[in-house]
Amino acid sequence: MKILILEDNYEIAELTMRLLGDHGHTCFHVLNGAAGLEELERSDFDLIVSDVCMPVMDGLSFAVTARKTGLKAPILLFTGEPYVDQQKAIDGGITAVFEKCDLGLMVKTINDMQVSQ
Repeated sequence: MKILILEDNYEIAELTMRLLGDHGHTCFHVLNGAAGLEELERSDFDLIVSDVCMPVMDGLSFAVTARKTGLKAPILLFTGEPYVDQQKAIDGGITAVFEKCDLGLMVKTINDMQVSQ
């Protein structure tokens, strides 16, 4: 799968990209939601993985805006924040919410999504 990663922490982005790359996925990284929207104008992606708290534009605002532009790809919200309202996230266009400590579960979910396509 071609995956866009929105993450402002370089170490977390690198780890996520390495793990997904080890499973055969091609990953692209941007630092915030605004940069993610710009990347979506240039290229199509099979999946988006976004952090919640980022400078310029957060992950939920990205999802709402991306859905308004017609994005159909799943958006996974990847967060270290315990306060995320999962229902609000889903209502905003997020497909699923994962805690950063559940990186293995997120990778498994992505691999399962690829198999079901």
